[in-house]
Amino acid sequence: MLDVEIVTTDEFKGWFFALDDKDAEAVVHLVGLLVSAGVTLRFPYSSAIQGSVIAMRELRVQSKGRPLRILYAFDPRRNAC
Repeated sequence: MLDVEIVTTDEFKGWFFALDDKDAEAVVHLVGLLVSAGVTLRFPYSSAIQGSVIAMRELRVQSKGRPLRILYAFDPRRNAC
């Protein structure tokens, strides 16, 4: 278990708190996987954003038959933000 620290933005918090319970539960589950797996979390849960200048990635959440995408990157200490 890697225990990555997750740092969120105000934009993420606003988006997350506007989700309904089912979507929020799906996001919490995937963020939990990211906390546990850190940089080793791979497809289908996480994938690289092609063409990004920094090593940007996305969490790929499925909820109610539709995708929710959460962009993130790791800082030099390997924390997700």
